[in-house]
Amino acid sequence: KELEKILKLTVNAYENSDTRIARDIIEKADELVQRIKKIKKLDLKSLRNGDGSAESSVYISDYLSVCRRIAEHSQNIAESLI
Repeated sequence: KELEKILKLTVNAYENSDTRIARDIIEKADELVQRIKKIKKLDLKSLRNGDGSAESSVYISDYLSVCRRIAEHSQNIAESLI
């Protein structure tokens, strides 16, 4: 849900050259990237403790990597507007 919000804000900021929204995107995307890092660490810890499967961990990691890339690209777009 948060990623969808960031994407919508990014499109809006880009279409309207809105630097106020761009600053908000940078903050929100950074928060999301930090959450993704925490989730990945928790997943790895769970895997090491034998609480999860390697297969599910790979899927989670791939999904989170894509989400992180999208958030970081949104940040880059926002930074280009400022």
